[in-house]
Amino acid sequence: FTMELARGLALDAHVQAGTSLAERVQRTAATGAEVARALSGMHRLSLAHRDLKPANIMVESCGKVVLLDFGTATSSSTQEAAGTTAYMAPEVRAGLPSDTRADLYSLGVTLYEALSQRPASTFTPGRRRPSLLLLGPEVPRSLGDLIDRLLSLDPADRPDAEACQAALTSVAEGDHSGGMWPSPCIYTGDIAPLLAGTAVVVGGLGSGRWRMIEEARYQWFTRGYRSIAADCHPDDPFGALRQLLAALLADKQKKWYDKEAELPKLQKLLDAAAPP
Repeated sequence: FTMELARGLALDAHVQAGTSLAERVQRTAATGAEVARALSGMHRLSLAHRDLKPANIMVESCGKVVLLDFGTATSSSTQEAAGTTAYMAPEVRAGLPSDTRADLYSLGVTLYEALSQRPASTFTPGRRRPSLLLLGPEVPRSLGDLIDRLLSLDPADRPDAEACQAALTSVAEGDHSGGMWPSPCIYTGDIAPLLAGTAVVVGGLGSGRWRMIEEARYQWFTRGYRSIAADCHPDDPFGALRQLLAALLADKQKKWYDKEAELPKLQKLLDAAAPP
């Protein structure tokens, strides 16, 4: 038999050849959309690739994207582990039944690695990766949100290949309106974006995120609004929720809610959020 000869760059090399972050975002989205299109065709036939990674995605000089290595492809539902460990979906790694949705997780790992330039093997399996929005304002919320959803531990939370193709195509064409969350507020000393409505504050260590939130909370206080805050930490699941609930329970002198009705509910939520 004969096979097509593919000449070009692996996906990660193709993306990293971009001369600016904006260009790398466009390359990630455009290439990812083509991969999602190929996966969509496979998944409609109940086939899963099962070894999706940058080295198995070739981008030719003409822009054509070729998906390689179908040696591990099989029927969509299986309990057999196959593929490259760093790109495996959690259910595959754990030896649980898996289906085509495992390919979508691998796609998320692949796109994250290509854009962040951080090898997948450097991350602890199952741990949340830093937001791609931290790379800079050129990364649209819609792209960061999509990749976060692809990396969901629960297969049911991952979008299917067709939805991925549509979302990535929109990003590649410059339409960044598909995000589920507001655009991030980068601290500049101006808290107006936080006071104007819903906002997400992102930034690296020492970037001023907490100071920005504290300034906004003070302004809310002077306007008569109530606010509470908590810290999130990856090693303390529900820690922020427990802090918030505890703050509400401790605030017995405030008259802003019906304590007799609400305190038992808050205590019940706090008990439910307690660490095992």
